[in-house]
Amino acid sequence: MTSPKVPIAWAALTRDVQGPSYAKSATITFTPTGGTPTTWTVDRPAGLTAQTVFYQSPGSVQSGHGTLSVTFFSAASGAGTNVASASASIEVLSNGTVLNPDGTAFGTVTYNSTLTSLVVTAPDLAANTFETVTVSGRSGADVVALPQDLVDITLPGNPPFATLAGKTLTGVAEGTIGVQATFEAVTGSTSVHVTPPAATFTKYTFLANHIAYDAGNNKFWGTFGASTAYPDSIVDIDPATGTIGTPIAVGSNPGAIAVSADGTVAYVCINGSSTLRVVDLTSRTAGATIDFSSLYPSGIASDIKFAPNSTTDIAVCLSDASGQHAMGPIFYRSGVIVNQTAPSLDTAATVVWTSSQTVDGIQNGGNNTIYRVLMDTNDAVVLGSVDAPNAHSGNIGLAGNNVYFQNGDVFSSGFLTSQGQLTNGSEAYESIATDSNGNSAWLTVAGSYPRIIRGFDLSSMGPIQAVTLPLDSASSEGVIQTTRFGATGFAVLTAKGLYVLPHAPSL
Repeated sequence: MTSPKVPIAWAALTRDVQGPSYAKSATITFTPTGGTPTTWTVDRPAGLTAQTVFYQSPGSVQSGHGTLSVTFFSAASGAGTNVASASASIEVLSNGTVLNPDGTAFGTVTYNSTLTSLVVTAPDLAANTFETVTVSGRSGADVVALPQDLVDITLPGNPPFATLAGKTLTGVAEGTIGVQATFEAVTGSTSVHVTPPAATFTKYTFLANHIAYDAGNNKFWGTFGASTAYPDSIVDIDPATGTIGTPIAVGSNPGAIAVSADGTVAYVCINGSSTLRVVDLTSRTAGATIDFSSLYPSGIASDIKFAPNSTTDIAVCLSDASGQHAMGPIFYRSGVIVNQTAPSLDTAATVVWTSSQTVDGIQNGGNNTIYRVLMDTNDAVVLGSVDAPNAHSGNIGLAGNNVYFQNGDVFSSGFLTSQGQLTNGSEAYESIATDSNGNSAWLTVAGSYPRIIRGFDLSSMGPIQAVTLPLDSASSEGVIQTTRFGATGFAVLTAKGLYVLPHAPSL
């Protein structure tokens, strides 16, 4: 009788009974020919390096020929998943030495792995950030931990969107990459999306209903309702410092606001009374009101825009409280209506001045008609209209001789002919901002968290650079307004505050 000494080469590639590197324990069974089997369980020794250990049976067995079986498990003490097995016919000498049945030295016995696939885990990441790739094995319905240092990970095709150093994946530029892992001839893969880099920004708790940029004084004016920090007032904020000015009371629940280019006059819609309020921003006093309730009972202004370089001429679009069934544009000069006949319902809900006398406007929602309207001395004259191929909503931007719509459509401002579309795949957009004298536009990607602000080159109409803002997905934080301001600045208004970026993407 003797105790056979069974060598297990843990994670080694040659000699003896080969043990998989992802096994934590093994159950050894020796069955002598015609005798009683002996079984014992051993744990992998501490440490990560390959090592060969001789395990002697706790009891004696009949020397001679027999069968050796080893079953490997994913956890210690024979627990966890059966991850591999190995077996061989052997001869046990009286001193416990194990040989091949023909008396030659006991060689390598290869195990049969139960791994069927690899599970590659690599989260999406932003450019200029990094994540660790982890890989586990799957054996039937069970997941098996693998030694990460022995898993080979590659980025097929060497994509330009990320780099890989060991198991560390670093985002470089926006795009989608494949990550592939190989372990003991078993492979697995996953896709990782690299999002644009995070924006540099300052967030102010400036919970305005609407904002307008005061280019003359480099600040923003916001309107605030009754249940706010500045009840029924308009308030100015310095985007560089966050300094808040003295509120100016204007009336019940102010909404849309427009500020003249020189920063001296504001027009504010008082939603609670269907009026416009004229505010002298120099003296910080609220002045005359303009009642439009006879044009649109219980209506509000969905948009107010000053004519370029004017302190007296404005275009106003009216709508119901939900922003539907718009009526516009309605022109006012020094507080006096210019239109001889009010526009019909379901006309322009938002406009942009394309010259000192003309505006382009469009109805939100299902009506796709774009209007070009002249503010004449004594009336508003429709110069033309065109049915756009896509539904429109939201704001309009102007740059050069083109107008740009929130869905990316581009039309010439003079002839209302389609010039193409700003687009990036299947993205949908919720707001647009343009440089009126520049060559860029910025669209925010609807529903993206973090929210993507994508810059477009207006010559090629293609995307050029993007950044992300950490809007709150739990509360479905959405974008109310975006505005380009100053030399390079960009502002985003949401229900949770005002985000100020010192540099718009690509500037």
